[in-house]
Amino acid sequence: MARRSDLHALAVTRPGLEALCADELAELGGSPGTPGPGIVGFTAPPRGVYAAARWSRTATRILVVADRFRARTFAQLEHGLAAVAWAAWVPVGATVEVRARSERARLYHTGAIAQRVEAAVADAVGGAVGAGEGPDERVDVRIDVRIADDLATVRVDAVGESLDRRGWRRDTAKAPLPPTVAAAALRTIGWDGTAPLLDPLCGSGTIPIEAVLIATGRPPTAGRPLALEAWPSFAPGTWASTAVTPVPPPPDPAGIWASDRDVGAVAATVENAGRAGVGGGVVVAEASLSDSPATLPHGLPHGWIVTNPPWGRRIDGAGDLRDLYAALGHLAGRLGWRLAVLTASDALAGQIRPALTRRWQTRIAGEDVTLWASPG
Repeated sequence: MARRSDLHALAVTRPGLEALCADELAELGGSPGTPGPGIVGFTAPPRGVYAAARWSRTATRILVVADRFRARTFAQLEHGLAAVAWAAWVPVGATVEVRARSERARLYHTGAIAQRVEAAVADAVGGAVGAGEGPDERVDVRIDVRIADDLATVRVDAVGESLDRRGWRRDTAKAPLPPTVAAAALRTIGWDGTAPLLDPLCGSGTIPIEAVLIATGRPPTAGRPLALEAWPSFAPGTWASTAVTPVPPPPDPAGIWASDRDVGAVAATVENAGRAGVGGGVVVAEASLSDSPATLPHGLPHGWIVTNPPWGRRIDGAGDLRDLYAALGHLAGRLGWRLAVLTASDALAGQIRPALTRRWQTRIAGEDVTLWASPG
């Protein structure tokens, strides 16, 4: 049951990851509702919203509902906007970006809606103005206004830049994997750091770095600011109470290894791991797929190979990748490990033996990408 102090919020996630995101929000103290396409609504006390912004590994954005009201006319819209408690969300002098949407509503001119939101914010907090149009213009507060069936919902972004921007990845290989997708893959297979993990096609290191963050109980966006920290209503004590992960890491993580035959990819992984503060948590080596077992110490328990191999359509000159995918299956069998693969090609995934199970599908850079994983 929702408490009077609870906030209504919305987590944005990639299509196909909604159920994973809802489960994660529940772990973080939220009460998620029925997910929609790419979104999960939830209620939570302020601490739960803070925890979601700090710890969610699968959400790309967290929005908090500031107000809801009927808006059939611009006069009603202006009246409702004037009643929003802007001073709780927008610092004096902040740059504000407004995104307006309209669906099945009498008010359909999104530009005019956004202008009225900016005017209401400026009136309430003493001269805040909209953000400029330059690509490097700083945005302090992002406001999302959606009018659907004449009901206006005003939401304030709690995170700032997309949570896919972890703050550590600057050097990337040819086709970087979104960190939220890597985290979703690890969550799906139940990997928690108690089993060894190898990514033999590590690219820029996204999968092993996300794995180290999970295994060591570090927040995914450690080191980068979140928008909620600048809210006038921000409660430092409540924020401090979310510093410890709600899902304790294993006391003795099993170990994480990464390799790639591309020297540039290896260098990017090392640099990115260092910026993420987990350079000591992953062993990185230059090695071909067939040689990757040589990078592992002897006597390891059975673990997971988790990787994002070339898809064929995304890297020019990749050649016939069927042998590469078949080799992944052979490698897993050789080690006696389970295998999880992210790919945009069902045909290539079909080259792996034993056959993998389709877990979910999402969108990356316009491609339908599927997680295939060993059963069980």
